[in-house]
Amino acid sequence: MRDYDLVRNILITTSLSTAPLELCDFLNLAEPQEIKEELTRLKDEGLLNSTFTFDAFISHGKVQGLTKEGTCFLRDIKDEKIWMLVKKTLKAASLDISYPILKEICEVVIKKYVMSKIPKEIE
Repeated sequence: MRDYDLVRNILITTSLSTAPLELCDFLNLAEPQEIKEELTRLKDEGLLNSTFTFDAFISHGKVQGLTKEGTCFLRDIKDEKIWMLVKKTLKAASLDISYPILKEICEVVIKKYVMSKIPKEIE
């Protein structure tokens, strides 16, 4: 199953960098193979600007930054409270979810969270 914390951590690490990142810049996040798979997936899903290609044992390329879509998605999941709610939902579902559905889930969680904060006087 997809490591959603790794997804979030790759996006955060990328957003904090002012220079292109190499594979070694992500090695503190997970095992190299997991990172390679997630970098490829995030690129394919349109969240990372990346030139990474992976041979059997060697990686080539760099992550230049987040795409516009990646920046918007990170904004949605950067808040720790929201992330914990999203993660709880994903854990309960126990599925490997692709980005478009992941984005929808985050939007629903955010909407429900914000709606729950509406003062009683307004209702």
